[in-house]
Amino acid sequence: MGDALTMHGERSPDSATQPHTTGLGIAVAGPPSPLDFAGELIDNCSELVQSLTGQLPQDADCNGSSVAFQNESSFYDLLLNHGDIKMRDDLLRYMTPVVIITGNLSNLMALFVLRRKKLRRNSVCFYMCAYAIANLLTLNLMLGVGWVCFAFNKIYVSNLTDWSCRLWSFITNVITYSGIWFVVAMNIDRLLYTLSRSGGQGNCSVFSAKAAVTAIVIGLVVVSIHAMWTFELQPHGCYVPFQQGDIHILIWPWWSATVYTYLPLFLIISLNIVHITALALKYCHELQSSSPQADGGKDSFVVTVIVVSMSFFLLAVPATVANILDIHMPSSWLSVDLVARMELTKKITEILSSLNQVVFGAQLLLCSEEFRRECVALLRVIFCCVGSKRNIKMVSIRQPSNSEDSSPERQVDYELCNNNDETITSV
Repeated sequence: MGDALTMHGERSPDSATQPHTTGLGIAVAGPPSPLDFAGELIDNCSELVQSLTGQLPQDADCNGSSVAFQNESSFYDLLLNHGDIKMRDDLLRYMTPVVIITGNLSNLMALFVLRRKKLRRNSVCFYMCAYAIANLLTLNLMLGVGWVCFAFNKIYVSNLTDWSCRLWSFITNVITYSGIWFVVAMNIDRLLYTLSRSGGQGNCSVFSAKAAVTAIVIGLVVVSIHAMWTFELQPHGCYVPFQQGDIHILIWPWWSATVYTYLPLFLIISLNIVHITALALKYCHELQSSSPQADGGKDSFVVTVIVVSMSFFLLAVPATVANILDIHMPSSWLSVDLVARMELTKKITEILSSLNQVVFGAQLLLCSEEFRRECVALLRVIFCCVGSKRNIKMVSIRQPSNSEDSSPERQVDYELCNNNDETITSV
């Protein structure tokens, strides 16, 4: 969302950190190394340098240019040696691998359990599977690639060529913002389930969930495709060249910002308020009724969805606010201390936002009894088949035939693993 807000900010269009983080605090163009960060501050610092040299005599252009260069160089040196910038780099270097590894384990566990037979019939579980896949792509393709480039001092993907800048910006936008829309979709699904007296089976089917996920992906592709012709590789990174003055470039960032962040965050908080109110009214109605319904329509995933979406909102908002403040900060306020503090603040809020990808599996375990039950069943199957001896029986099966000699014979290996719940047979 960084590029989406730049046009109406007072800072220079080619802001140092805009292409690197989104309003959700997710890196989309790779975290810059200290040298890259200093180079990308040229445009941010140019106005500051001009303010320092603007009162030089008009006949001292050469001297003014020399002073400007010296001021920029000293600004970069002070910034690179600032304690907050070093702390930001340490957080990036050491915290990012922890987030990636923990998040992968959490989402893989969630994905395997949610795809079990009993759960994959539930429409909300399909949304959760899509959300887990989006989390895995975000952790590995974006945070992972960005960390590798930072740790080994390699050029980030978007800074390799002009076409890689455009393509990577398009891909990362689709991946980044699909997750938040999947959270919105699962909220709508469970709200319909709660409000429907028949259990919402008509509206909350797996088929409708597949159609909704497909529509979300197509919609994000349509909104993000503009990156293929608006982003350009420039001397200091992959940016939108706002100096073009094109009306399309003026309008589209605000439209994409609304679709990417503003609208889904508003929907999440609104749907949760409505959902909690509906649950409270339903509970009060059941208490007042003489014969409370023993409806098997109660679903532990209703509470789970509320917890997942509310934590998503609370963890994403700080990064969004920090990004907006950074973009709209007047250039007259620029100083080494302020820029360094803002970078550290953005990195901390990015880590908070990344916790959405990390805690998803834990949220399912804590809030959903059905998920815990299926997780235990899956672990039983794994430990039974891996830890115990397998009984393999060799049998020969003859198909009845009039001619004994021509009857085909098939040998079948039966691999039995009993765990009181399931029997696995491989033929």
